[in-house]
Amino acid sequence: MKLENILTLGVGSLLSASLLAFCPDPADHGDAPKPVPHQESAPELKPCPKPKSPCEPKPPEPECPRMDVFAEAGPLVCDGADVFFGASFILWSPDEEGLEYAMSGDGAGAGKGDVHSVDIGVEPGFKVFLGWDLPHDGWDVLSQFTWLHADADGKTTRANTTALFNPQNDPLIEAKADWNLKFNVVDLELGRNFFVSKYLKMRPFAGFKGTWQSEDYTIDYITNNIILNDAKTEINQDYWGFGLRGGCNTAWHFTNSWSIFGNFAISALWSGFDVDRIDADNFLGIESVDVNTENNFHTILPVLELILGLRYETWFYYEEYHIAIDAGWEQQVWWGHNRYVVINQPQQNGGDLTFQGLTFTVRFDF
Repeated sequence: MKLENILTLGVGSLLSASLLAFCPDPADHGDAPKPVPHQESAPELKPCPKPKSPCEPKPPEPECPRMDVFAEAGPLVCDGADVFFGASFILWSPDEEGLEYAMSGDGAGAGKGDVHSVDIGVEPGFKVFLGWDLPHDGWDVLSQFTWLHADADGKTTRANTTALFNPQNDPLIEAKADWNLKFNVVDLELGRNFFVSKYLKMRPFAGFKGTWQSEDYTIDYITNNIILNDAKTEINQDYWGFGLRGGCNTAWHFTNSWSIFGNFAISALWSGFDVDRIDADNFLGIESVDVNTENNFHTILPVLELILGLRYETWFYYEEYHIAIDAGWEQQVWWGHNRYVVINQPQQNGGDLTFQGLTFTVRFDF
């Protein structure tokens, strides 16, 4: 082979290799997809495990980003009417100061005695309530009715016993007393439930309280006086009150469903009293009336309400419904409620009306 032919073949090979190096790949013209470098997705932030967000998944672990303070705490349901209602079964022990009717240990040579009052036990009652979650900033309105009727009685036949209510205050052979209370209350609240921290909720509220009540107190005495053999005292107190009420509900969550709750409220009621008293005795077989009087007046009285207990709540049916069950110990104090007419002391404050006992509540949101 000649030298010039060898040189020509070498130069052609070099040119062919150079052209192939600069020629684009067919994949660049859309014939095949380009490979995409692998990218890791950003980690997903899980929502806080808070009962107020039933529409969001609630993880079992408590680890979550810090939530906004004062965020609405509901409870909320998905696609609901934002209405809730419920009822409470109450087992309360009512008591009122100033229901003493007789005293033993009175008279010369008498042994140590005591003061006798009516024996008040535990009475059943109920509450019913209805509320609406307003569409503005998590506010809600709530109305509640409380009903309780109570009866109590007492009896003593001890020697050296004298009457406390009877004007003659003669030594007694027997004394019996009966007390009846009809207690009705209506509360109206405007409040907002929000988170103070991830696990603490508060619901301050303000509103009104209205009430109407009646009490009947009857005492029968049998004396050792031959001329005045027996006597009876009847006292009736009708009461109404209306005024401002405010307070705060709290809940400390240790899981999504379980929490410890504590509520308090205080009211100042413009109050009206209508108190009647009739004393009658049997004088030589003829009944006569010794006292027949009444006292009507108005004043402002405070009311304190406290409750502490345990709550369980959950959502169900695709988070469209919510139910809460409470069990707590409740106490109420109605200051200066006993205004029974006492001889020579018609305006005296005979004592407070109090309640304490168990309250079981079921609430349903939809």
